[in-house]
Amino acid sequence: MEMELGSALVGAIAIIICILPFAIMSRSKKQKRQILLDTINDLANQNQCIIHKSDVYPYFAIGIDEDQGRLFYFKKNTDKELVKTILLSEIRTCKVVKSNTSINRNGDRVNIIEKQCLTFHSKDPGKPDISLEFFNADDSVQPCGEIQASEEWMKLINRHIS
Repeated sequence: MEMELGSALVGAIAIIICILPFAIMSRSKKQKRQILLDTINDLANQNQCIIHKSDVYPYFAIGIDEDQGRLFYFKKNTDKELVKTILLSEIRTCKVVKSNTSINRNGDRVNIIEKQCLTFHSKDPGKPDISLEFFNADDSVQPCGEIQASEEWMKLINRHIS
């Protein structure tokens, strides 16, 4: 009986040791996500705005107040933070801009996305374009929906602009 109890105890400890790292990683991801979301909500509040639609990804969050036509963006990675607020009434167009590289893999040319951004062109020709990074291969090895999200946000923004 004691041997069965000892085996059960060792088994339970082994299971806990295996599950614990995944639970810690999941909690950490949720906390990072909440920080990003809280930051764009704080940005909106500072501008007397309310976020109507938002998306959160591992390194950035984006949100829009559709009533006031303001876009909020916050990106945080290990070495820097980037905060952008864009008044959409000042924007002429929004486009997805991709940077690709081509590599040779087993005799075939394969295109790999290095970076994908939303680029905003101002109505004022003297103002520089604004780029919001959705994916950068330096930050993340593989996209987690950011590529599709940039296309969706471009459509939403262009509908709002026109």
